Amino acid sequence: MKNLMCALSLSMLLLWSASAQAVFLDPYDNALFADGLYGSVYANLYTSDERTDSRGDKVGDTDFSALVTTVRASYYKTLLNVPVVFQVGIPFGEVREKKTATETSTGLGDIWFGPGVFLYKNPETSTYLSYWFYAYAPTGEFDKNHSYSNMGWNHWYFENQLAFSKVYGKFILDANINHFFHAEEKDNQVETPDRLELEGSLAYQVTDKFIAGLNLEGHWDLGDYKVAGATLQDSGATRYEVGPVVGYTFNDKLSATLRWNHDVSSKNDLKGDSYWLRVAYTF
Repeated sequence: MKNLMCALSLSMLLLWSASAQAVFLDPYDNALFADGLYGSVYANLYTSDERTDSRGDKVGDTDFSALVTTVRASYYKTLLNVPVVFQVGIPFGEVREKKTATETSTGLGDIWFGPGVFLYKNPETSTYLSYWFYAYAPTGEFDKNHSYSNMGWNHWYFENQLAFSKVYGKFILDANINHFFHAEEKDNQVETPDRLELEGSLAYQVTDKFIAGLNLEGHWDLGDYKVAGATLQDSGATRYEVGPVVGYTFNDKLSATLRWNHDVSSKNDLKGDSYWLRVAYTF
């Protein structure tokens, strides 16, 4: 029974990682940059006061928060006329639940890394298509007795991403198709289902330095959770979120982006708000 309750909690609470430990899509994210090293710092606060059931109805109150900072480095290099990239992200912060249980997890999150390759590039039309692969290492703080708050997932997981970018006049369109898949979490014998995630960003270049736009994201678990080989029926999660984004370029090396996303719908998930600040620097 303990493993069952833990898995039910994990099927909702581990989902904060998609909006805190990973990094969301911003305008121009999928464009091709010149060869070189780029650094970004993401600060993310996610808060939730409710969780939902498989029908999307509120099933309980929470007082959940995740305050996570991710340091990201990206190195672009053209090899045989093919642009390739390698990235690494190091998250750290605090995850806390104060109502359903009193739990706190602080410190390092799951470090992620991986390569990318541009499948198509047309600078004249500002059109780019790329593929990325990310591996998430189980480096994060984890307590198997915590049902609601852990910085890490305690297992390896992976992401395939197909990324698109296009500029239409002063409009900037970026979109991602992401597929996540997991190894088994051994301590509690939890198997996490594959997940499909769609991300979109449409922004407008208001001035040469200022942009404003709208971000959308939705994800769907492609199955149910399993515990010790037993399937938990209707445990897969779904969530949709939307919100504004603004960005400002200070000079040719420094820029910042501010974003707020609101969860407009969720099933078997938390429901709340996510706030992002990104500062990017070109070395």
